[in-house]
Amino acid sequence: MSVSINDLRSEFQQLLDRAHHEASHRTAASKCYYFIYHSCKSMWPSVAASGTHGMHRAFYKGLQGAQGLEKIGSKLEKLHNLRVTADYHLDRSFFPAQLKRAQELAESIVVDIQNIGTKDEI
Repeated sequence: MSVSINDLRSEFQQLLDRAHHEASHRTAASKCYYFIYHSCKSMWPSVAASGTHGMHRAFYKGLQGAQGLEKIGSKLEKLHNLRVTADYHLDRSFFPAQLKRAQELAESIVVDIQNIGTKDEI
């Protein structure tokens, strides 16, 4: 991989530090999701729910159906929903509280991953 997960995390943090208006809140929330999605995907590359549309949905639904990963899957789904709002629903306001929620979900998922003990480089 030419871009590491730590690169994505660093980019998210830089965007977060500069997020002072709605467009930057949206960009940071989107990057937050992808940092966490790729972190999870690198740990559980074969997880996917069958019969679901879209690879992101299949992945978080697969996590929700995997023993011990249900909470991570649910949080990833919430983070994905925030990312979709940030990226595609430009007719709706995207508030600083939504970016803060994305950050909280991401931090919570990182803690959950570390508690599982599968990988400690996140």
